[in-house]
Amino acid sequence: MYSIYADGACIYSDVFALESMKVLNPKLVLEDNGAGSLSMKLPPMNVGYSSIVRMITDISVQKDGEEIWAGRVLSESKDFWNNRDLYCEGEMAFFNDSSQPPAEYSGLSVRAYLERLIAVHNSKVTPNRRFTLGAVTVVDKNFPTYYTNYEKTMAILNALVEQYGGHLRVRKVNGVRYLDYLAEYPDTCSQVIQFGSNLIDFTRKWDSTEFATVIIPLGNRLEDSPIEALDAYLTVESVNQGSMYVQSNEAVAAYGWIEKTVTWDEVSDPAVLLEKAKTYLTDLQFDNLELELSALDLHYLDVNTEAVKLLDEIRVISRPHGLDRMFPVKKLEIPLDNPEQTQFTLGDSVKTSLTSVNNQTSAAILQKIEGLPKAHSILKEAKENATQIMNMATTGYITITKDQYGSETLYISNVRDYKKADKLWKWNMNGLGYSNDGGKTFGLAITMDGSIVADYITTGVLNADVIRAGVLKDYGGNFSLDFETGKLTMKKGSINIGNGNFTVDEDGNLFARRGTFAGTLSGAKGTFGGQLVAASGDFKGVVQASDFLDRYGRSMMSGDKFTSDYLDLYGLTIRNKNTGAITFAVSSTGVITINGNVTMGAGSSINWAQVTNQNLAYNPAYSLADSARTTANQAYSLADDAYYEAQAAYNRANQAYKMANSIEMPWYIKSTYIDATTIKSPVIEGGEFYGGEFNVIAGSSYGSFNLYGPYGNSRYHMLTISYYEGDAPYIDIYSPCGGYITIGRRSGVVYFSGRVDFSGATVTGLD
Repeated sequence: MYSIYADGACIYSDVFALESMKVLNPKLVLEDNGAGSLSMKLPPMNVGYSSIVRMITDISVQKDGEEIWAGRVLSESKDFWNNRDLYCEGEMAFFNDSSQPPAEYSGLSVRAYLERLIAVHNSKVTPNRRFTLGAVTVVDKNFPTYYTNYEKTMAILNALVEQYGGHLRVRKVNGVRYLDYLAEYPDTCSQVIQFGSNLIDFTRKWDSTEFATVIIPLGNRLEDSPIEALDAYLTVESVNQGSMYVQSNEAVAAYGWIEKTVTWDEVSDPAVLLEKAKTYLTDLQFDNLELELSALDLHYLDVNTEAVKLLDEIRVISRPHGLDRMFPVKKLEIPLDNPEQTQFTLGDSVKTSLTSVNNQTSAAILQKIEGLPKAHSILKEAKENATQIMNMATTGYITITKDQYGSETLYISNVRDYKKADKLWKWNMNGLGYSNDGGKTFGLAITMDGSIVADYITTGVLNADVIRAGVLKDYGGNFSLDFETGKLTMKKGSINIGNGNFTVDEDGNLFARRGTFAGTLSGAKGTFGGQLVAASGDFKGVVQASDFLDRYGRSMMSGDKFTSDYLDLYGLTIRNKNTGAITFAVSSTGVITINGNVTMGAGSSINWAQVTNQNLAYNPAYSLADSARTTANQAYSLADDAYYEAQAAYNRANQAYKMANSIEMPWYIKSTYIDATTIKSPVIEGGEFYGGEFNVIAGSSYGSFNLYGPYGNSRYHMLTISYYEGDAPYIDIYSPCGGYITIGRRSGVVYFSGRVDFSGATVTGLD
């Protein structure tokens, strides 16, 4: 019944006892939301001993000729007998071979997001490791934004299961590998696991503190109470033979009286309350129960009995434990060489790990923000998903009943007895409906009066005379209209009223192209952050903020006027009433424009010395003024220097003037004259003369060279060289004591005035 294939070649069969197909301890493990595994020892004589290659060879397990698992060899070792001890991981682990680059997926459904992930995976791996998206029944109507950032694809799938629950499975159809993501368990097994029949042993993993064998069911609160201070509730006494207790006799016999109160606030009918209490005792209180049990799969005894499969829901009955409910098959451990020893793990707790040996888990990476898919993509996606769901392999039982009047009803149920089914379709002349609670309520129905009842309806065009709804909103959460309260919420977009007369843009600004605002526009709290614009027409009425308070509750008024702190203007424009021309304007950047006269009252002034750069940091006028001030300072400094230099020149000129007045100037010299070769001046003061020869050229009839000294008065002579026309020059040398020597006067005679001392000298040349 079980066989193993490697790249299409059979390496094990429990039907043929050939040495070339001998495998030791082959064990297959199938898990909900897991890749599953196959472990086995391959003896050297096995036909696949030398041909199986790790990570390359495709391994397949078949049951009765149908593939139930596929994967690849992940790791191996060899024992003392040289047997190859192989560990194989399932196909879902192929998602470990790819990672998702940094990306943002906005406004996508769960199905569309999975399509993107699979497309990226398929673009990187070899064809035999690729997937096709199958049925997706997990939905998130908020259409969040998903992010990826180099995580392994399998880690992202793991995050999806952590976020939404549900079940991921790999399904093969005609050689195509599909990945399904299902909100509920897809199939119901008709086989029953029952104590005393095929239930061999089981272990409960369950918090028994919530376990009860007897319950007191309470319904809605009653208006009247026998004890005024206490609330009274609906009980089942009127429909339960006068008793308020509902009990399981078998459970009480096994475990004793364990009492618990359970309340259903919405129930007002005692009969309904009694039914809920019975269901709770045998079903609901076991919601968190997980069973690890050993059971005989009756399929091995009777091929007509349906075999137990992973993700089946199967009925488990154990009267001594007060247990009678449907449990999902979460795990199967199948010894392929001893399938009768198969171990089942049943329970409702969802396994959230997709871990295989080389899987790297990551933290949750799903964050919800706004997103909006296109309408045509939503419809296309819904059609594709419906096709996958309808074609998905599943089981079902068809029953046709006829009532006393001959009317027939068709049932399609998940178990053979439609009366015990929890999932069923019902179809008769009154309509068609689907129920997942055994027919108590129908979540989807099309009735003969033309009504359609459904949780979700996807359509291309919806035509209706009247739409009655609680809240009308789009998938992305951008638009919402509450019909009961009349509240309209829109995050982005615009509203056009009256052929575009009134418009609210996506920034929240309200525009009126024409017409009149009348009445009161009030904002009780908050701030008007947009613009209120009228292209034409008048504003009438009052635009008022309640009590004129700011956002912190403080008054903005001083008496009947606004305080200056609340009058910050970013730009101001004043126009001529008659011409409309701008006469005064302040731009948003502080530039002032004046088109007209500036008149200041008497006594008014502008003190530029008190103007600082505090508020003129970016004013071009300030830069020019600053430059002018710098230039003026420089001019002031130069003028100051010139003043002192002029003062010094004045002092020197005055001294020269006085000296010039003390000297009798020749008649022909009236001023100082300087050219390239000649200097003519009545006075030359101080200094030294350097050169090989200095000439004093007298006039044609008279001239002299005079040296005056400090003795006596300023006219005191020290040396005089005189020239008279027709006579030889003569020299006068004067002594401070009054004596003098004259040389050359009167034919070279030398005259001495005073005492002449020739002591120690020799005088020659005397006649």
